[in-house]
Amino acid sequence: MTSSLFQWHHHSYILTYDVTGTAAALLNNDELLRRHKLRVIGVDIDADYVARAQTLIANQNAGDHVTVLNESVYDYVGGPFDAVYFSGSFMLMPDPEKALSHVAGMLKKDGTATW
Repeated sequence: MTSSLFQWHHHSYILTYDVTGTAAALLNNDELLRRHKLRVIGVDIDADYVARAQTLIANQNAGDHVTVLNESVYDYVGGPFDAVYFSGSFMLMPDPEKALSHVAGMLKKDGTATW
């Protein structure tokens, strides 16, 4: 996640899936997020993970630029995003091709998907 943060432009709007690990990674790099004015929406199907991530975000006062939602990759609709970041969970998804196709529709014309 950290290396991906360096490739995104200032003021990027980013969607990330599986916030289990990415919430901590994001918040470990909160200064970078703030400096580059990155906004991040995190989506995860596990309500417990989402609740923990929301607590971390609140404790770090990062709610103005990091949001976490309890949603499925296949159901979430938002954007348009500059980038979509999948953690290692991409390979564990029941239908990765469908997930990639779904999020491609939420990307800006020059948006990217990474994992």
